[in-house]
Parts: sequence; structure tokens; C-alpha cells
Amino acid sequence: MHRPAVSRVVLSALLVAALVGCRTVWVHAGATEQKYRDDTARCKYGMTAAERDRLMADPTAQVPPHRRDWQECMQLLGWTRETEPRAHAPWDTP
Repeated sequence: MHRPAVSRVVLSALLVAALVGCRTVWVHAGATEQKYRDDTARCKYGMTAAERDRLMADPTAQVPPHRRDWQECMQLLGWTRETEPRAHAPWDTP
């Protein structure tokens, strides 16, 4: 194989990997979509999911900055992180 052909194969593989990609998935024994929404709102913004939804629905509202320690907060609530394909939901059960 010529060197340019190898480069094209490698670039193609990298492009596919970038498009498919991976994401961090939060895993909890009692995980549900609602629990994930509630806990991330609590940990990231110090509010309930309903408060966050109302805030996001208001185009004039200023979104508060998320807390830098929000991932540690999630871990204190029993969540752990895993890497899964991008198509995977952001939460899961073990």
C-alpha cells in the first residue's frame, strides 16, 4: 500500500470515530431519566429540575453558571461515570 493510501484510511477511520464518538454516561442503581434530571439540576445549578426548566423556557432569563464541583456532587449522590457510544442515553443503570 502506498503511503497516501494509508493516510486516507487512517483519516477515514478517525472521521468515523469522531462522528460516532463516545460520551460520559452517569450510572446509578436507581437511575431513571427523572432522577438524572433532578440530580444534575441539583448538582450543577443548586436548583430543582422544574426550576431549571422554567429558567430555560424564559428567553430573557440569565442562566446561572454551573458549579465547578458538580461531578463530585453527583458521585456523592451515588452516581458513577462510564464511557459509552454517543447514541447512548446520558444516564443508565449498572
